[in-house]
Amino acid sequence: MSRKILKGAAGVACLAAAAVWAEPASATNGYFQNGFDVTSQGMAGAGVTEGDGPVSSALNPAVGVKMGNVAGACLSAFMPYRSATVGSGGGLTPGTYTSKDNLFFIPCAGANTLVNDKTSVGVSMVANGGMETDYLQNPFAGLGKGTSPLGVNLQQAFISLNGARKITDNFSLGLAPVLAIQSFSAYGVEAFTGKSLYPNDVTGNHDDWSYGGGLRLGGVWDANKYLSLGAAYQTRMWMSRFHNYAGLFPESGGFDIPPELSLGLTVRPISKVSVLLDWQRIFYSQVATTGNTELVQAPLGASNGPGFGWKDMNVYHIGVKWDATDALTLRTGYSHATKAFEGQEAEFNILAPGIITDHVSVGASYKLTPKWSLDGAYTHGFSNTVNGIGNPGFGSGSQPIDLKLSEEIATVGLSYRW
Repeated sequence: MSRKILKGAAGVACLAAAAVWAEPASATNGYFQNGFDVTSQGMAGAGVTEGDGPVSSALNPAVGVKMGNVAGACLSAFMPYRSATVGSGGGLTPGTYTSKDNLFFIPCAGANTLVNDKTSVGVSMVANGGMETDYLQNPFAGLGKGTSPLGVNLQQAFISLNGARKITDNFSLGLAPVLAIQSFSAYGVEAFTGKSLYPNDVTGNHDDWSYGGGLRLGGVWDANKYLSLGAAYQTRMWMSRFHNYAGLFPESGGFDIPPELSLGLTVRPISKVSVLLDWQRIFYSQVATTGNTELVQAPLGASNGPGFGWKDMNVYHIGVKWDATDALTLRTGYSHATKAFEGQEAEFNILAPGIITDHVSVGASYKLTPKWSLDGAYTHGFSNTVNGIGNPGFGSGSQPIDLKLSEEIATVGLSYRW
């Protein structure tokens, strides 16, 4: 039976991975999701020590032995509202520019099975994004050229094969090789072709694909019934280059996915209540495209060429879970992230304003039957504004540039246990 479940789960994951390309996927905390699993999303991304849902191992593969035998899928409706306001005093065309698309669907799917009372295996599929924008007018046209609309579109899917093992009765380790697939396109950025090593590979070259992967490692220690500690680390995802955009990104189109570390502490003051405290660090500075400053004098596409200027990001999550009844579990949470970039990096980040820092979430799980459960979560990303200036190297002088972003995320999931 386990083989049949895993085979079916792999099919579900592949179908969901294909579905992610139907519309642009977006995310937050830069472009990382604030919780891959619907149960984690209900606690604003907390959950390093937990194994409540069928996709929980995507955050920490060590929780597989806690997940048990489960399979399921979820779908998020992601609603970002993005705008950029450009003042006068330089080459950019002044005005307020609003990205028109603000509803995207992000799937996830996974399954887990216990091989024995100490070992589990599973599969999961999750998605990232966050660099999709579509402005009807083009502020870069004032620099000399630039068609409308203006925008970029990044889509990512991750398929993991998860394995976990109990080393002792209360300590587990997990390992998950991860296959990553991403697609990217850009249009309307003709103003930058004259500043590129490869001017024909900057804009308007349709979707380009990149493939690669890495590893996710994790551990969980359930010290006693009151306390659990967890840790998970994702290596850098080494990706093939976007050759069609070799003149836009550093390293001739390089777009590796940065490493990420999560640590978690869960306290259970009473039997039915859990308080989760997680810390996450996303190492954006270790990847040239996200980490290189746009203020460098090197041409676009060079190994040290301009990037988005994102710093390493710390994200602090606090979540609360209450088993209200045998059938109903309620969740809530709050997260705070440090800012991704400083105001002097604002011009390039018109293309990808990943500036949300605070989220609040609520969620619930309800057992429809002893085997079937319905999960839901809702997250509000509080509106945030970054006040920046233009880049003299791009010809915009020091024009004021204000970037604004708010988000809503609604997720629903269905799971089956056996």
